[in-house]
Amino acid sequence: MTSKCGAAILALVLVGASACAFTSSTTKSPSDIHTTASLPPIPGSVQPAGVIAFRRYTGFDLETSQIVTSRVDGSNQQIMTRPERGVRDTLPAWSYDGRRIAFMRNTPAPHATSEVDVVERSSGAITQLTHSPPASSCGGSSGPQPAAPASDVSCNGDPAWSPDGQTLAYTHRYRQNSVERSEIWLVDATGGRARSLIQGGLPARDSSPVWSPDGTRLAFEHVNDNGTSSIFLVRADGTGERQLTPSNLKFGDHAAWSADGSRLLFRSNPGDPTQEFQQSDLYTVRPDGTGLTKLNQSDRDVEFLSASWSPDGQWIVAGLVRRGSHHDQAQLYLLSSSANQGRLVVADPNWQSAPRWLPASGETAP
Repeated sequence: MTSKCGAAILALVLVGASACAFTSSTTKSPSDIHTTASLPPIPGSVQPAGVIAFRRYTGFDLETSQIVTSRVDGSNQQIMTRPERGVRDTLPAWSYDGRRIAFMRNTPAPHATSEVDVVERSSGAITQLTHSPPASSCGGSSGPQPAAPASDVSCNGDPAWSPDGQTLAYTHRYRQNSVERSEIWLVDATGGRARSLIQGGLPARDSSPVWSPDGTRLAFEHVNDNGTSSIFLVRADGTGERQLTPSNLKFGDHAAWSADGSRLLFRSNPGDPTQEFQQSDLYTVRPDGTGLTKLNQSDRDVEFLSASWSPDGQWIVAGLVRRGSHHDQAQLYLLSSSANQGRLVVADPNWQSAPRWLPASGETAP
C-alpha cells in the first residue's frame, strides 16, 4: 500500500479494494467459477437495519470469548454471556423468533467439555441443551467433538436452529473403535434424547449444519477422502444426501443460506483461524450445485471467516483477518451482497468473528 493511503484506510481495508490499490495475488479459479470485480468501500450514509450476534474474545490471549449482539452500525452492543476465564462461547445461532441464541460453550482441561447451550435474549438465562456422558472428555479440543454413548471422546457444537424453532441440528463427534467420527445430530429445542440425522451413507466426517429457510433441507460440510472438504445437502428427514461443491477444492465453515433459499454462502480453506492464518475467499453456490461463484478478489493477506446474509439479501456480515491490521485480530465487516464493497462494523481491539444476522421474523431491537 502506498504511504498516502493513511491509517483510516488501514482500518477499513478489505478484499484488496479501496480508494488506494492494495498488493494482492489473484488465485486462479476453475473455468466454471465466476469472479466479480472490486468496488470502493460502502458509504457511511448507507446504514442497513438489523441486529447481529457474534463471538468476541476478551483478550489477545484468545482464552475466553463471549456472545455479543449489536446493531449492524455497531451501536447497542449487549454482552449476552459472561463466561468464566478459559471458557469460550462461540458460534451463535438465532432462533427464528429472535428470542433465543444457541451457542457452543467450550470449557478447558482438565475436564474439557464442549456443549450446546441456549441463552434467553431478554433475561440472559442460560440452559445447557446437550449433555455428554460423565466419563467422557473433549480432550482439550477447542472445536466441537461430540460423543455417542460409551465414547470417551465427547463434545457437541455448531448449533443451528430449525425455522419452526422446534429442533436444533449440531455437530456430534465421538470415538468409535479408536476412530473419531463426526456426524450431524438433532435434538429437540426443549432438550431430551438426541439422534443422528444421516443413517449410513458416506463415512462420518460431517459438521457445521445449517437449515434451509423453508426447513426442508440442511447444508453441511463434509471432509472428502482426499482431505479436501465440500458443501453437501440433505433432506430434513436424513435422505437424499448429495454433494454441491467439487471434491478438488476446499469449501466449508458454516455455510449460510440466503433468506430466499436461492444461494449458499461459505468460504474456502476452512479451519481454525485463531491457530494459523490461511488466505481464504467467499463463495456462493445454488442449492442444485450450479453457479459456483467466487465473490471477492483474492488477497494473500486477507482471510475471510464465516459470514451471514442480511434478511433482504442485500448485505453480508463477515469476520475478516487482514494481516498487519488490528494487530492481526479478526474484525467484523459489512459487505455488499457480492462482497465487493465493505466497511468495518464493530471496532474492538479483540478478535471478533462468527457473525449471524437476526432473521427477518425475529424481534428487531437488541
